[in-house]
Amino acid sequence: MTKLYAVYYFPTYLLSLWELRYPISLIQEYFTWAAVRYGLAFQPIPAFGLALCVGMTTGTLVWQSRNVLWGLPKKDRQRLAKQVRQIRQQGSSHPLWKWVVKSIDN
Repeated sequence: MTKLYAVYYFPTYLLSLWELRYPISLIQEYFTWAAVRYGLAFQPIPAFGLALCVGMTTGTLVWQSRNVLWGLPKKDRQRLAKQVRQIRQQGSSHPLWKWVVKSIDN
């Protein structure tokens, strides 16, 4: 699911950075809060795109950190087990069959 978000938001991130290239160059040369404000307040669409990407990245990092620290919630484990059963039931015609069989063999 994380890869899915990355596929859709990465172009948004690049376009936002491209549109903000002049304010970024100003900030690199003379960092002031006025330059940051100029870059974000007077170019709202690229600023929104950049904020969206930073927000999604932060959300994903918090979500993955929770999974690492406390493990997957029971609901997620049950959902994943159900998906594995469906993949096994469908057999080798399922696109994820190789990964499921490979992970079971190891």
